[in-house]
Amino acid sequence: MTPVKAMILAGGILDNSFKLHGENVVNKAFIDIKGRLMMEYVIDALRGASLVEEIVLLTHTEIVPEKIREFVTLVNSGENILETVINGLSYIPPDTLKVLLVMADLPLLTSEGVDDFLSRCNGRDGEYYYSILSQKDLEKGLPGFNHTYVKLKDGVFCGGGLILLDPGICNEYRLNLMNKMIQVRKNPLEMAKILGAKTLFKIVSGQATREDLEKRTSEVFKCKAISIITPYIEIGINIDKPEELDLIRSSG
Repeated sequence: MTPVKAMILAGGILDNSFKLHGENVVNKAFIDIKGRLMMEYVIDALRGASLVEEIVLLTHTEIVPEKIREFVTLVNSGENILETVINGLSYIPPDTLKVLLVMADLPLLTSEGVDDFLSRCNGRDGEYYYSILSQKDLEKGLPGFNHTYVKLKDGVFCGGGLILLDPGICNEYRLNLMNKMIQVRKNPLEMAKILGAKTLFKIVSGQATREDLEKRTSEVFKCKAISIITPYIEIGINIDKPEELDLIRSSG
């Protein structure tokens, strides 16, 4: 597989729950974990991945520490995920085949997990690949993290923090949908609502399969969408709440 460019989505502002927790930074990417910024762990994982050729950091570029700048290409983020992705894509050369989108709040992310996800995408005939994790695998991970699962006929899954896509599909319609899907990626029922009442009914009644969701996602996005099951649980362990941050800080 040809190495890809990775875009870390590190824009936005810090949620009030983290401010009340005592975090005084612009957003989660800049939160300190054991003497390092959360984004540094993500950058390290991407730097060590053999299938990543360049790291584009989409963030508040003026406050990025010097120790990070040498490892990334800096691009200013937007006011939301949609604007941030648009800014990142404006940097990407027009002949780029695939781009990896990475959430900035994945402090346990590993190079092996990144390479494995990209390898599983390779050879699949798709334009939009989204990571999912099985309940069985996630329950082997750190206790205390609350994951929202969707029960399908062929397994129980939740969404992960990696997306591989063809930049050519990124028109305004799809980017708006992507923005909504990323925002609710940890809430499968909200994702199902975006996909329509029929899909929601099939999920609630226990009749939906992964293939059903892929087909409907492809119809809604008007492109070929493929779900990629990853066994690397760190792709699904993102920091949504202050108590999850405490768990990461106290872990070995």
